[in-house]
Amino acid sequence: IVPLLAAFIFVIGISVKSGKKYRLWSLINTLLWILYDCLTLSFGPLITHAIQLFTIIFGMFVHDRKTSIK
Repeated sequence: IVPLLAAFIFVIGISVKSGKKYRLWSLINTLLWILYDCLTLSFGPLITHAIQLFTIIFGMFVHDRKTSIK
C-alpha cells in the first residue's frame, strides 16, 4: 500500500505548477519511501532516500525562504 500511495503522491507532485508545492509533494513522497524502506529493511535505498530528503529540506529552506522574504 505504501508504494502505491507514494506513486500516487508522485503523480500529484509532478502535476503542480508551483515550485514550492512541488517540493512539498516531493517531501511527502520521500517520507513515504523512507517508511517503506524501514518496514522492508532495505538499507541501500534508505540511504538514497535520506540524502534525497536532506536535499529537499535544503531546497525548501533556500528557495521558499527567499520567496517568503519578498
